[in-house]
Formats: sequence, C-alpha cells, structure tokens
Amino acid sequence: GGIYNQPLWMMSVELSGSMLTFAYLFLVGDRRWRLAVLLPVIVFFWTTQTYHVGFALGILCGEILKIVTDRNLKINWMIPFILFLLGWMIGSYPLVSNETLHNNTIFSLLPFIQFFQGYHVIGGAMILLAATLSPWFQSKLNEDWLGSLGHISYSIFTLHFLVLGSFSSFVYLALYEKMGHHGAAWISIGLSIPLIFLLAKFAARFVDDNISRLADWIGKKGERFFASFATRARAWKRSSYPEQ
Repeated sequence: GGIYNQPLWMMSVELSGSMLTFAYLFLVGDRRWRLAVLLPVIVFFWTTQTYHVGFALGILCGEILKIVTDRNLKINWMIPFILFLLGWMIGSYPLVSNETLHNNTIFSLLPFIQFFQGYHVIGGAMILLAATLSPWFQSKLNEDWLGSLGHISYSIFTLHFLVLGSFSSFVYLALYEKMGHHGAAWISIGLSIPLIFLLAKFAARFVDDNISRLADWIGKKGERFFASFATRARAWKRSSYPEQ
C-alpha cells in the first residue's frame, strides 16, 4: 500500500507493534517485575531506532497511570499541563538529517540524535501521559465534536495523501501561472481540506464502520467456537478418564 499511498507504510509497524503489545501483556501481565522487562525493551527499541519504541512508551504510560491509581496519588494540574506543552514542543521537532541543520533550528538546545524521529515519539508519549493524568483533559477529549473528528481521523489519515497528490496538485498547477505560488497554494488548500473531510466522512461511514462490524461478528463467532471446543474437550476428557 505504501507504494501508491505513502502513509500506509506504517501499517506493518502498527500490526507488529500491536502483536508485541499483546504478547507483552499476555506473558508479563501484572507481575511485579514487569518494569524490569519493559525498560530494557524501551532501550532496545530506541537504540535500534525502530518506531516500536512508541508502543513500549505507551505501555509505560499505562504503568504510570496504574501506579497513580493504585496509590491514590493526587496529581497537580500543572504536571499534565507542563507535560502537554513540552510534548507539543518536542513533538514539533523538524525533519533534519544532520547536526548542522539541527544547530540552525530553535531546537539546537536539544542534543542531536541520529534517530531524530525519536523526538516525535517522546513528544507523543508526553501528550498521552498528560491526557491520562488529567481528568479535565479527558473531559475535553470526550466532547462530541472531538468524538466526531476521531471517528473520521483514520480515514483522513489514509485519504489525505491521495487527495494532495491528485486533486490538490492539479489545482495548484492549473492556477500557478496566473496567481503565483501563494495564490495557487491557498486556493488549493482551501478546496482540498473540505474535500478530504467529505471523503473521510464517506469512507468512515460506508467502509470503516462496516469493516468494524464485520470484525466484531468474526470475533464473536470465534469466541463461541473456541468456547464450544473447550466445553467439548472437557466433556471428552471426563468421559475418557472418569474419576476413580
């Protein structure tokens, strides 16, 4: 999919990262030594410069929330606020490929790292942690308009590049000679954003929702099948090996 639609390159990362997350939760569960496993995993993913570090940091955010909840700790509102601001700033780190470019940005105070995408991951984890620690933040995220935006967000993600590479480019090139770069760009953007939202709304309703219902149906059928299989296995065991 990434050949014709660049954002889809991350589908393999999302799939493998989700499987690793489920495996971690299944194997480690709520054992006391789970952080002794999680922290080296974070270091390993960071040093190997893989986006799977984001999944590990997400689990760490969950662990921090569990500690806060279990110990009934009171979190001052300033802590999530500062986390959000720092996460927003660090997550805005530009795409730089060498230290010279890094030093010419406002982020020169940060150490230059080859895995520059890591700053985006850290920023996202800080914003996630801020949201989990702030009831006010969560209430805002649960507002209806954000819920509607969240419903179509995945469709926006998968469709925006296709629109930008076709319709937006066509409009820009058609207007460039007459209006110049700025005029053509503004009109192209102004027409493209409503189109992206409209297509995303359509895709979410007629594609994503139907696929979700199909996945739920398959999941329920699978649960019933394995439950029936387990029941028959127990019955066969009792009949084959009756208690003495």
